[in-house]
Amino acid sequence: MTSQQEDSSWTYSDSVSQYDITGTEFLQKDQYRHYDHLVIGVSIFDDADDSQLLVVQRAATEDQFPNMFELPGGHVEPSDKSILCTVVRETLEETGLRVSHIASTFEPLEYESKAASGVIRKTLQINFRVLVKDKAIIKLTPNEHQAYRWISLQDVGDLITTDAMRAVIKNAFGQGHTE
Repeated sequence: MTSQQEDSSWTYSDSVSQYDITGTEFLQKDQYRHYDHLVIGVSIFDDADDSQLLVVQRAATEDQFPNMFELPGGHVEPSDKSILCTVVRETLEETGLRVSHIASTFEPLEYESKAASGVIRKTLQINFRVLVKDKAIIKLTPNEHQAYRWISLQDVGDLITTDAMRAVIKNAFGQGHTE
């Protein structure tokens, strides 16, 4: 399917069409009402055999998880026309890469985080697999990320990250959850 949004230069698979709604609409569904916050993660592979995945390193100045590696992604904003638009926006903002196709999702991540107000909120991170137009031109936002790497599945164990993000990255490679 082609996106119905302003930038129609990207498409999405039928398997992700349920995310062509706003974050507010999504969180109003019965099965998601217990979440306070919605974010997305994006997996981008560098080659045809999916052996190299892009990860970004959080800036040293970040309040939470400084210097940790993660998938690109971020908050679903009220101004986003849909969750799929968030995927496109966050991919561009965090990597400088333009999404050409949103292909699928993989296992989400649930976690609790502290808002700036100090309130603990229950967060759902929906993870998407995307194709991008030109992987050679990565441009990070310095106040958010200080470095990036293309990693293989064998690199995941040595990556400086949280256990939860390590599981997400393994899931991006199709390796499932490990306890």
